[in-house]
Amino acid sequence: MQNFRRADFTEITRLNLKTALSTVSNNKGDLAKLVAFTCGNEAIQSLQNEMLTATLNKHDQKDFRLALIRAGDAKFEPKLFKSTKEQVVNDRFVYTLTNDLTYTRSKLIFDYLLELIMSDEKKCTSANNDNPEPMICAYRLIEKVAPCIINFPAKVNAYGELETKDYSKLLTEVREWISKNRNTYQLNVSTY
Repeated sequence: MQNFRRADFTEITRLNLKTALSTVSNNKGDLAKLVAFTCGNEAIQSLQNEMLTATLNKHDQKDFRLALIRAGDAKFEPKLFKSTKEQVVNDRFVYTLTNDLTYTRSKLIFDYLLELIMSDEKKCTSANNDNPEPMICAYRLIEKVAPCIINFPAKVNAYGELETKDYSKLLTEVREWISKNRNTYQLNVSTY
């Protein structure tokens, strides 16, 4: 269901998803994230109620907080931002945290991710086994944010990989775009 666009969900489907929050017992966090995506701010009350009444495991609690941020409830956003900034930006950050971060469509979080793309710190490892030298994390971060920002200059293919033959040129274009659009870019909330 994550591959559908928000507009693909009918009003009845959205209502059924919200109703299911109180009836399912497994993968509640995944359902909460789907409800927030499909229903937007109309999901806030249902998500808050379920967080208060359900016994959620640690993973589901985290997903409910992410879902509430995505739905537009900014209560958990400062804590997520603070913990994100405390993380070392490396392969682990890119591969384990950015999916959750980009899911939120939080402008505060995306501002920080764009700031990281501007960094030349070499804390990620090369995918090229012949060249194990550290590299900047910007390319991997670009892959993560590209589908989430409207009119972003980089595109990814179906495998989530950058569509380019000249990575240096793409990085320059992306950084110029960020410099020009830092205060005006828009997030794509029509996709998961």
